Amino acid sequence: MILVVPLSLEHLTRVKKIRYKDHWIKSVHLLHIVHRLIYQWTFDKNEIPHYSPVLQKIYGMRYHLLFQYLMENGIIQKTRNYSTDLGTSNEYKLKIKLDEVITYPCTDYVLNKKHRKHWEEKRNDVINEKSSIPVSIRNKILDDLYSVTLRDFDESVLTFQNSIKNNPRKYIKNLMMVTSLNNGDIFWEFDNHGRFHSNLTSLMKEIRDTQLLIDGEPVKTIDIKTSQPFFLVQLMKRDWLINDQKEIQQFISLVEQNDLYNHFINRYPDRFQDRNAVKPMVFRCLFDEEPYEHIYKELFRKEFPDIYEFLQNYHVNYGESLWKTLQRMESKLIYDTIYQSIINQFPYIKLFTVHDSIHYPERYHDKIKLIWDKALNDLIND
Repeated sequence: MILVVPLSLEHLTRVKKIRYKDHWIKSVHLLHIVHRLIYQWTFDKNEIPHYSPVLQKIYGMRYHLLFQYLMENGIIQKTRNYSTDLGTSNEYKLKIKLDEVITYPCTDYVLNKKHRKHWEEKRNDVINEKSSIPVSIRNKILDDLYSVTLRDFDESVLTFQNSIKNNPRKYIKNLMMVTSLNNGDIFWEFDNHGRFHSNLTSLMKEIRDTQLLIDGEPVKTIDIKTSQPFFLVQLMKRDWLINDQKEIQQFISLVEQNDLYNHFINRYPDRFQDRNAVKPMVFRCLFDEEPYEHIYKELFRKEFPDIYEFLQNYHVNYGESLWKTLQRMESKLIYDTIYQSIINQFPYIKLFTVHDSIHYPERYHDKIKLIWDKALNDLIND
């Protein structure tokens, strides 16, 4: 296990134990806590709950001394405490700056053993994961995941160093992902909405496209262009109350021809220079349920007023957030249809998914593309 910790805590990497309040505490335990907080921070989770039974299982009976030490030294801050079904819980956030970080190989036998045991137990219990993805597909996803390696660690680091050096959160996230992957330390999660998350889903696209191998072979990718608008129009096409409106038909045509972002670039060239500039506007309109006004929402409403009203009222009219519906549709297409077809026809092909995309050995591209194109055409023309 490789830990990513602030450079300012380098002194803790040079000692095994620290004397604190008449007890010896392991420095690696302190670094491990900070590493876990940094990991969550990279996903915009600034305040992280820590449950007492879990902490005791990892760090032993005196786990509270570790947190006291970190708080007294201004490294973390407790923001909340409460009780849950899992026991007492405290929420903590990092106080220390993350301008510079280092990697530290954890050589503590017990901590590494507990880490491996956690993932082995989780893997053996995959049937009980709360996911709509069929169990047989979950098992193949995990089996194939361990065939993915980095082409070159140093080149991978240079890739994100050059492009996101001014964004500490993204930089540290990618450093954690490539370091873990290079060390063979795979972590994963099936969520409640049909998505699968792993080291690979959190990597920069440039690294996935150029630095990953499956069983030593170059990787090819196929994905759904403007995927969330794509699933939105499939949803609207099935609503007979709205799908015959002229505005709706124009929107559907733009999305299915992969021209929605270009529409806004052409209409507002001073505000949108490229497709990446348009994406935040579309995503805000799709997933932000707050009623406040925003320039992005105003622009979208100006172009597509009826669709805007549909988006804003979806939760009230259909009883769930739009993003949940769209992710469920994405999961059904990717896993139930495309992934299952690949397993049925070519069970020997190893692959991994990143939400709306599938990645596979380059030599199987023609086989995968036939299945992919058929599934999308069937959905569009259904």
